[in-house]
Amino acid sequence: MLLVKWAIGGAVLGAIAAIMTGTSIGSGIVFGGIVGVILRKWIARKLWM
Repeated sequence: MLLVKWAIGGAVLGAIAAIMTGTSIGSGIVFGGIVGVILRKWIARKLWM
């Protein structure tokens, strides 16, 4: 469930970044969602190890 929240948060930030830079919003959402999941996994690994 937490992973979904990170993916949604990343997608929202990706959409905002896409609007600001004038790139495709769809690609921004996908990219942001992927980055959100990667960040979540990386942070979890750093904190728990």
